[in-house]
Amino acid sequence: MKKIYLIIFATILLIGCGSSKKISKLNQSLLGSTWEYSDEDLTYEITFSDNGKIKTTHPNDKTPNNDFWKQSGTLIHFEFNDGYSKYDGEIKTFNLIVGSAKSEYGEWNWEMKRVK
Repeated sequence: MKKIYLIIFATILLIGCGSSKKISKLNQSLLGSTWEYSDEDLTYEITFSDNGKIKTTHPNDKTPNNDFWKQSGTLIHFEFNDGYSKYDGEIKTFNLIVGSAKSEYGEWNWEMKRVK
């Protein structure tokens, strides 16, 4: 009987450890990573840089010094042009973030895939 309890305990312990590794991998900082952003209109790259700054290849971004990001666990928030457009997303896998955005012109969905 003790063997059965030991096997059950070991199985629960191993399953629990595996899922915590998956969660911690998703919680890793995006700092320094580059992603391909895409929505129904545009595709461009975003790099999450030091001090909450964003580097982007967005074709209409004429003022890159006022673009910022922050992360809380698996949640990401970034803004362009001093908050003119705001983006909220969630890290779904190590290589995929999905979310929604809004500006005075409307709301839309987007996704990003890891480049590096």
